[in-house]
Amino acid sequence: MTRKFYITTPIYYVNARPHIGHAYTTIACDTIARRQRLLGADTFFLTGTDEHGQKIERAAQAADKTPQQYADEISAEFRNLWKRMGISNDDFIRTTEERHIKRVQELFRRIRDNGYIYKGTYTGQYCVSDELYVDGAQPGDPCPTCGRITETVHEENYFFKLSAFQDKLLELYANPDFIRPETRRNEVISFVRSGLRDLSISRSTFSWGIPVPDDPKHVIYVWLDALANYLTAIGYGASHAGAQAAFKKYWPADVHMIGKEIVRFHCVYWPAFLLAAGLPLPKAIVAHGWLLFEESKMSKSRGNIVRTETILDVLGADALRYFLLREVVFGQDGSFSFDALVQRYNSDLANGLGNLASRTLTMINRYFKGEVPYPSPSASKLPGDEAIAETARKTIREFGVLFDQFHFSRALETAWGSWRRSTNTSSRTSHGRSAKNKTTQAGRGWPPCSTPQRRLYALRPRWRIRSCPMQRPKSGSRWDSATSRSLLSPISHGGSCRWAPNSATSTRFSRAPTRARSKGCNRWRISKEVRQWKNRKSRRHRPPALLPP
Repeated sequence: MTRKFYITTPIYYVNARPHIGHAYTTIACDTIARRQRLLGADTFFLTGTDEHGQKIERAAQAADKTPQQYADEISAEFRNLWKRMGISNDDFIRTTEERHIKRVQELFRRIRDNGYIYKGTYTGQYCVSDELYVDGAQPGDPCPTCGRITETVHEENYFFKLSAFQDKLLELYANPDFIRPETRRNEVISFVRSGLRDLSISRSTFSWGIPVPDDPKHVIYVWLDALANYLTAIGYGASHAGAQAAFKKYWPADVHMIGKEIVRFHCVYWPAFLLAAGLPLPKAIVAHGWLLFEESKMSKSRGNIVRTETILDVLGADALRYFLLREVVFGQDGSFSFDALVQRYNSDLANGLGNLASRTLTMINRYFKGEVPYPSPSASKLPGDEAIAETARKTIREFGVLFDQFHFSRALETAWGSWRRSTNTSSRTSHGRSAKNKTTQAGRGWPPCSTPQRRLYALRPRWRIRSCPMQRPKSGSRWDSATSRSLLSPISHGGSCRWAPNSATSTRFSRAPTRARSKGCNRWRISKEVRQWKNRKSRRHRPPALLPP
């Protein structure tokens, strides 16, 4: 039986356009989902948008639109951005969809019928920005999460018996894998041990939400509405057999990926809701830190929001994906800056992987007519040949262990260690030295049993490990050196930098003419063979079969 894997992002609130923080979470989930598919798992990857609540109603009024019109526009921006980035989600759920509304109402009925919901009156402080009830706060006190001033609320509500689940939740947290990383787990344990109070799960002072079953003057609390998407998207509460089978197949979720600011909702309220409904609990909730902009939290009030489209226009999605996973230690706060992005792109992708790609491709095209050389069966192996293969196998094992523990940065560092050894190997196999061999004939390449041929063939596994940001050319198509050039183009970096695409290629920045090259810096140097490749008049070559089946 095929193993299943179900992973979710938080559904994103549509109070504003998406920014790089949203992309960070989605890229992490997408990377995990892609790897699980490669490992043969029946993978379901869910994302979407959260579109109800008082905050959305007010934002729509400020924009002179209906809440539905406002939600439609922002949700479309999220969907279009994920499409542009090549995100491989299997579904995109919206909380305003009819399928979601009916299934949330079914979940509410189930919890109510099990005796965990009662009607009462709430008086206290509420943060509209975070849609959070702030216990113990006084009028005028700031929200402990966002710092905005809370509002005093007095209304008739339905309450959920959250206090009944305190001991069960503490037992659940004894599993160290349920909440990751450990720092977030300790925060949640401390919060629950301090005592839980029953939670208001409806609002009656506004109307933009899902009506409570049998009492339409109330709307369901936006967090119960939003959290339920993990169930409703895969068929919970559906009437037709196909959706029911999908829910039975994929639930419980294997990973809920969230930001640290919503840990309480996912690690306290969500398990309690599921326990009250008699449903299985998710296997793991993984919380990452904030993505800061030059050490400051991104916010509209500070004006330091970084839009993902800005980076995609210049570097593309692969460079952004690599930077975020490599630069930021997952689970901790990470700092984003354009300088760091440029430096990482130049050092790892352009100068590192790009130079290796150029050297290998140039040798293959020039001396083996564009095809990966396959050594003769009679060729004798050298100790170094097997060492290359064993290093690749070891790297794959180490990478897998680190990746499964969500240590993306360390996993990529391990893979790049393999690249460095590959670079040393390709340097020793450089055609500049071997071309002097008298056995080489003009236009005919090396003999089948030569050391360069064996080494180039042995380097193939390294391309698989690093998932080189080049698509394999279709059979019979011509090889265009621009593909190689996109890996080699350094980005200008420093005080005088124009943040605009160069006309020659969309994968590099244009350097201001006043920029002085640092003494001893080889960032701008390109080897002789690469210059020959880029300046060659005829670029019609057979495609190198880098990844044979």
